[in-house]
Amino acid sequence: MKESTVVTLAALVICAWPVAVSADSGKAAAPDVKLIRIDDDSTAKFLISGKEATLGKGEARGEWTLVELLRSKTTASPSYAILEDYSHLNGRIVFVTQNGIQLDLPRSSEPTFADPSTLYLGHSREEIANSPPTCSHAKSWPSPAIRKCVVPGILACPVD
Repeated sequence: MKESTVVTLAALVICAWPVAVSADSGKAAAPDVKLIRIDDDSTAKFLISGKEATLGKGEARGEWTLVELLRSKTTASPSYAILEDYSHLNGRIVFVTQNGIQLDLPRSSEPTFADPSTLYLGHSREEIANSPPTCSHAKSWPSPAIRKCVVPGILACPVD
């Protein structure tokens, strides 16, 4: 799984590099962050704004939290550390090597829930739970939960 993660993230870096280079120059200047070395699978040493800092996965220093470490399997390719800015609602994700930030991506926050008034086509959960099924096949279905899914005017019978 770790290998597939490395391949996926490497592909992301390669594909997103032209986008990152041509990004709007009006955004805040990239911070000075460099990866000094990866100590083990979960710890690395960084140079952040001129100060050395050792971070473990999930630990933060200033605005940056270490999310993942990707060790290079060859000397030709660099090792990456992925840092995320959780200090802002719409922070950034950066891919860092010994040469500094290689990719700086904006992160957007979007709601992960639906407006309750838009659920169940305007009906309450109680209306759905207490409604009789309208499907002629519903009585033969083994599960009461499945029988209750077919509600007059809301859901159609999948068999009829």
